[in-house]
Amino acid sequence: VPEAEHTVSNAEELETALARVDEGEWDGHTLRLTDNIEYSRPITLIDRTLTIDTNGYTLTVNPSADSAPNVDPMSGAPEIAAVYAGNDSMLTLTGGGLNVQAGPGVAYGVYAASGSSAQAGSVTSTGGKAAVYALGSGSSVSVSGTVSAEGEDAVGVKCADGGMIDVAVTR
Repeated sequence: VPEAEHTVSNAEELETALARVDEGEWDGHTLRLTDNIEYSRPITLIDRTLTIDTNGYTLTVNPSADSAPNVDPMSGAPEIAAVYAGNDSMLTLTGGGLNVQAGPGVAYGVYAASGSSAQAGSVTSTGGKAAVYALGSGSSVSVSGTVSAEGEDAVGVKCADGGMIDVAVTR
C-alpha cells in the first residue's frame, strides 16, 4: 500500500508535492507540514482531492501577479486565484493555519467552482476582485479566521449561482 501522507518542509518540496497531486499520483493524499512555508505560487486543484495538515505550522500562499492564470486560463480574460479548486475538487485543511494573501494582480484569494470545496484560515485581498469566491451549485469555501478585502471594487466574500461561503471567526 503506497503512503498517503507526505511531509513537506519548504516551498520547493511543496511545489513538487502539488505537481504530484496535479498529475493524479497523489490525488486524495495528505501533505503534512514540518515547518512554516511561504509559497509564492498559486495552489490549483482540478478534479483532485487534497488534505493539507499544517501540523501547527503556517502555510502562507501569496502568489505574484506574474503567476500563470488558473481561473479560466483558456478564456479571453484569464485570472489568478491564490487558491483555486475546480471540477469537483476538495481542499481540506487540518492542524492550523493556511493564510492566503492575494496582492495586486491576483483577482481572488480562495476561489471554488464547479462543485468544489476549499478551506482556509485567513484570507486577505489587496487589489483583487474578491477575497473569497464560491461559484456554482455545490461549491463552497470555509474560512476559520478572518477575511479582508481592500481596493476600489473589492469584496470580502462573493457567492454566485448556488455557491456557499462559511466564515467562522473565533474570538
